[in-house]
Amino acid sequence: MQGQAWRCVRKTRGVIVYAKKSEHTGIKIIKIETTIHTTLSAIVAVIKDAPNNKNWIYLNKSAKLLESDNPFFWVYYGQSDAPWPVADRDIVVQCHLKQDSVNKIIHINSYAIPEYIPIKEGYVRIPYSLSQWTIVPEDNGTVHVEFMVEINLGGKIPKWMMNLMASRGPYESIIRFRKQLTLKKYRNIHLSYIMD
Repeated sequence: MQGQAWRCVRKTRGVIVYAKKSEHTGIKIIKIETTIHTTLSAIVAVIKDAPNNKNWIYLNKSAKLLESDNPFFWVYYGQSDAPWPVADRDIVVQCHLKQDSVNKIIHINSYAIPEYIPIKEGYVRIPYSLSQWTIVPEDNGTVHVEFMVEINLGGKIPKWMMNLMASRGPYESIIRFRKQLTLKKYRNIHLSYIMD
């Protein structure tokens, strides 16, 4: 995700959106930054709650956990309800979480593994996705969140349409993500494997 410099494309509602062109796909890579009054456990809990993805991930209609050997590794499957005339997409994502024992910064790296399960009828499998969460606790009870994503939706979608969806999707998702953190089931959670 290196190369050209980031360009700020949106700054509103406490969210800053940056974009740059991917050297791999020619599609936009999006980076989002925001600061939230919450805990590290709450953020991780929302990210890992696959069945709840439909309540915050842009165009997601369902998701389920496929594998979780330990709290720091999991695989999930998601289906998206794409707008007409785009065919619905599905994706299999492998996620890795690590937390620095000194500064408590959390990194979650995720990437698509399209061959993990057979293709499902009626869906176009997303062939490439790479995302990174960087979650930084701050002294005043807030958490600085940076989310970066590069995705190729696959199938026959013009690059201009992919770029349009790339720009809108992560922003809409992070706004809804922040709302999830206010729910009681996340707000009061403490995960034993996370240092808050």
